Amino acid sequence: MKKSAFTLIELLVVIAIIAILAAILFPVFAQARVKARQTADLSNLKQLALGWLMYAQDYDETVLPTGLQGPWAPGYNVYWYTATRTGAAFDSAPDLGPRNGLIYPYLKNASILGDPAASGMPVSPVWGPIHYAYNVCYLGGYGTFAHPGGPMPGWTQNPAALASVEVPADTIVFQNSALWNTVESRPTLHPWAWPPSSRAGATPTAHARHNMKANVAFADGHAKAFSVQTPTNIANAAAIKNANLGFVTQGAAINDALYNGKGTP
Repeated sequence: MKKSAFTLIELLVVIAIIAILAAILFPVFAQARVKARQTADLSNLKQLALGWLMYAQDYDETVLPTGLQGPWAPGYNVYWYTATRTGAAFDSAPDLGPRNGLIYPYLKNASILGDPAASGMPVSPVWGPIHYAYNVCYLGGYGTFAHPGGPMPGWTQNPAALASVEVPADTIVFQNSALWNTVESRPTLHPWAWPPSSRAGATPTAHARHNMKANVAFADGHAKAFSVQTPTNIANAAAIKNANLGFVTQGAAINDALYNGKGTP
């Protein structure tokens, strides 16, 4: 009895068909993975915004401070997202790390502070592994973290009152963030959201790492993806733009409206 079998030509045709299908489907799977990461990140930002609102309710309508520097011992700092000590590694002691940050009691889950798309990015030796930035200048209070060019008109040194946020739905609280590292020539994780005040000295900190979009959480608790724009008159502008760093905008103009509590005009 003669046995049937594939000929070499038939096998090559089948292999070619499988290769074509794989070439078509792999980009689709990659896009689905990217979209899933973006959705998970949006969920994290929504939870951060809700935790921020709960903090304000517990502290007489005063919003989450950027941080408390050296309140108990020299070099020991409690920031909105973590606690650190000079010379100590992050999370190296029970009183250090994200579980001791100011917002943690309202999250109860340190993984909320992590963006899957930011894994592998370099970590600042000063600020540590944080994937989101807080609106330091108009909400949390810049304290000693003022912009390299100095505080601008309207910036608040202390945490703002919730009532001062005139348009909560248009006021940034948290965003995907990074800062251009001039030494390594690449983005580094960064916890402070700078507004575009003083354009010539502007420091873009919105990081469009999700399909060329940056996820942003607003003062009313919602989160949404936005495009970013990079000023052309700043140092390393081309490299910063290529790294998807910029400022969140709702139109063509780059201004403070989305950061300063008043929202869009």
